[in-house]
Amino acid sequence: MKMIKGTFVAAFVALSLQATATYAATEKELLILEAAENIAFISQKLPMAYFYKGKGIRVSVAKRHLKDGLMDLDKSLKYLETVALGAEEKNVMLFFGFTRDEMKETLAEEYSLENGALVMDYSESLLEGAELIAARHKNFNEVSETMLVDVERMEFLLERISKFYIAHYSGLRDEVNVSQLKLAVDEFEDNLKEVSSFDGFHASQKASLKKINSFWPIAKRFFMGVEEGSLPVIVLASSSSLKRELGKIHGFFRKEAIGS
Repeated sequence: MKMIKGTFVAAFVALSLQATATYAATEKELLILEAAENIAFISQKLPMAYFYKGKGIRVSVAKRHLKDGLMDLDKSLKYLETVALGAEEKNVMLFFGFTRDEMKETLAEEYSLENGALVMDYSESLLEGAELIAARHKNFNEVSETMLVDVERMEFLLERISKFYIAHYSGLRDEVNVSQLKLAVDEFEDNLKEVSSFDGFHASQKASLKKINSFWPIAKRFFMGVEEGSLPVIVLASSSSLKRELGKIHGFFRKEAIGS
C-alpha cells in the first residue's frame, strides 16, 4: 500500500511539474507573440503620427506618439533579442534593426510626401516581419489566449485604418491604400463579432463592449469615407475612443492569459 501511495505521489509531482513547464512555455510564447504584435502596432502608429504632425493636425499628440512609438519599438526589439528564435526569425530581427534606423532617420527629416511614402514602405516592411514572427508563436488552446490575440489585432487594425486614412488625406492617393483600409475595417468587424460572443466578461468589460458595439457603426462610416478624406480629426478621435474601451478588454484577457 505504501509503495502504491508513493508511486501515486511521484506521478502527481511529475504531472504537476509537467503542467508548470507547459504553462511557462505557453507564457513565454505569449510574451514573444505580444512583442511581435506590438511591433506590428507601432509599424502603423509611426506613419500615422508622421502625417498628422506633417499636416499640422493635433501636432502635440502626434509628436508624443512618434516619441513613444520609437521607445516602444526599441523595447519590443530588445525583448525579442533575449529569446530563442528560429533562423528565419533571426534574419527578420537583423532586418528590423536596419529598418528601424532608416525609419527614425526619415521621421526626423522635413515633412514631405516623398518621405511619407518611404515611411509607409518601412511601415509595411516592419509589419511583414512582425507577422512572420507572430505566426510562429500562435499555438494556444485557452479561450482567453485566443481572445487576447483577437483584441490586440483589433487595436492594431484601428491604427492601420487611421494610417491609411491620414496618408490618403495627405496626398498619397493610392488605390491599394484605400483597399487595405477597407479590408482592415472588415477584419475589425469580424473580430468584434468574435469578441462579443465571449460570455465570461465582468460588468466593466460588458460596459466597454456595449460602447464599442454602439459606436462602431458610426466610426465605420467615417473610416469608409476615406476617398472623401475630409475628417482627419474625427477619424483620430473615433479611433482613440474605440481603443480606449478596447484597452479595458485587453487588460482583462491579458490577466486571464498571462496573469498580469
